[in-house]
Amino acid sequence: ATGAQVGIDRPGDDLPGYPVQLKSADYNLCWGMCNNTANCEAWAYAVPGCDEYKNPMCWLKGSVPGTSSNKCRVSGAEGSVGSVQKRPLLNGKPLFVAGWLDQSFWPDGIYTAPTDEGLKSDLTAILAFG
Repeated sequence: ATGAQVGIDRPGDDLPGYPVQLKSADYNLCWGMCNNTANCEAWAYAVPGCDEYKNPMCWLKGSVPGTSSNKCRVSGAEGSVGSVQKRPLLNGKPLFVAGWLDQSFWPDGIYTAPTDEGLKSDLTAILAFG
């Protein structure tokens, strides 16, 4: 059994009727479905809006397929309890947070840029780093 593996897909051997759309954007719902479904040995979750899937999707697997790298997936093997976790919301919708952590230090503003020009330089640096 494995925990959730962010950025890992497990393509192939989907159980009949999958994928299914989840009620909310929380991979733990998919994990929990696998734990409560006979013959489910692994699962994969599509991060909504990251690729062609605009809604949170879940695939349950009849085996533990090989893995491949995919920034838009979270997957794992059945065996550990998946529970609903609190997630950050933006405008009342779950937000998948991934990306750059910008925590500049400004002597005259501590962690807040003291001027608009200072904030602009931070944003320009983030864009340059990709």
